[in-house]
Amino acid sequence: MEIQLKTSKGKILYAVEKCELFPNYRSVLQVAIAYGIDLTGLDVENENLDGLIFRWVNLNSVSFHNCSMNKIEFIECKGKGVYFYSCNLNRVKFKHSEINELYFDKCELKYTRYNQLTSENNFAIRCDFTKSNFSNSHLNNFGFNSSNLTDVVFNNFSLDNSSFVHIKFEIEWIKNAGFIYCSLYNCDFKHVKDISILFFWESNVHDAIFHNDESFTKVINDKSKVLYAIDSDVVWWKPKDYLGSYSDFIFRGDLEKFIQEVENDFPITNIDTDYQFEITSELNNVCTYLDKWKKRE
Repeated sequence: MEIQLKTSKGKILYAVEKCELFPNYRSVLQVAIAYGIDLTGLDVENENLDGLIFRWVNLNSVSFHNCSMNKIEFIECKGKGVYFYSCNLNRVKFKHSEINELYFDKCELKYTRYNQLTSENNFAIRCDFTKSNFSNSHLNNFGFNSSNLTDVVFNNFSLDNSSFVHIKFEIEWIKNAGFIYCSLYNCDFKHVKDISILFFWESNVHDAIFHNDESFTKVINDKSKVLYAIDSDVVWWKPKDYLGSYSDFIFRGDLEKFIQEVENDFPITNIDTDYQFEITSELNNVCTYLDKWKKRE
């Protein structure tokens, strides 16, 4: 009996007689990848592909339906029109690849990693990206629809013309998402009713679209930078060159909470005592400026 790799129209792309060396679909796909077989149009259903590495693979018009694909890696792949439906893709990695028109529907994508991935015109609906990391990549025109983006980090990332939409009015679906050193031109956050649940740092927030037609001001000093969303009354702050994860070193809160942070020796950010002495005077002036700006004086 042959194990066949086929397109949705039944065209056989590669086939191997089932034997001890090739006992299942996964093993045949693995050798097809190793031999560089053209997998254009490949259609995969109900298979366990956990841990498989797709390297230098042409992924044009490839689709996966109801597959287990945990810990898979896509490395230096190219393609257009890759479809994942009802797949488990937890801890998957996309690296050094150029894949346009990625489509995810009802997929588990927790702890996934996207690094040096270039992709345009992508869509995800009813997916779970919890604690995933998007870094050093361009995923412009990405529509995130009714998906869980809790604790997701976008770092040094381009999301131009992308959108974050959800059918639920509650905002827990994007809580603690971080946008660090991101390009956000025409990025649509209108469905995020409260941006205080987000982290923004060194990103062009002025070019994004927000629910409140948000106004921002940034204050840059010798020892610190402060970003303030005036209409939503949210402050993000970090000491310059302060190390740590983004949620550790970026203060997030309303202006009153920020003033209390400065006046009470930084109980939240917990910066070094020596550094407090250098920065307190600087931040006191920032607090005064932001307070006047909030009152439009």
